Amino acid sequence: MSVHKYVVKGPNGKEYGPVDLVTLQEWVKQGRVAHDSKVRNLGNGMMLQASNMPELDGFFPGLYYQQNSAMASGAIHGKPSNGMEHWEDYKFAITMSVLGIILSFAIAWFSLIFCFFGVRRALEAARDQKPLSGLAVTIAILSFLAAAAIPFMMGAWVLRVIRGS
Repeated sequence: MSVHKYVVKGPNGKEYGPVDLVTLQEWVKQGRVAHDSKVRNLGNGMMLQASNMPELDGFFPGLYYQQNSAMASGAIHGKPSNGMEHWEDYKFAITMSVLGIILSFAIAWFSLIFCFFGVRRALEAARDQKPLSGLAVTIAILSFLAAAAIPFMMGAWVLRVIRGS
């Protein structure tokens, strides 16, 4: 079983190490490696943020520790986190959520077309006095009303969220 070695990249671009996992964990405890320090695993070549490394799971329990370690003397890391570096993490989720809302409006309005043709066909069947045409008209009209109500309800919800009510 091979022992992985790690290299920590400081904010000045200088690399520290290679060190074994025990030493790396000691550096974290001493505040020499912050949650946002870049660490390369020489075993697999991956470079990750220290707080995202499974090997250091539990070593960065909260922002208080992260801010204090970022101010420690002799630290290998940079300035304390202001939370903005995580924007990239959320950009995809926000984009997909907004697209989902937009598409749900489009699909809801598109469904009105199907419901319209359903109502039209049901009314033709009722005019020709075909069996179960009354049931078909009822179901078609209720479906049309439900399909029409969904985009309006969603629009009202979006406006309420935007206005903060």
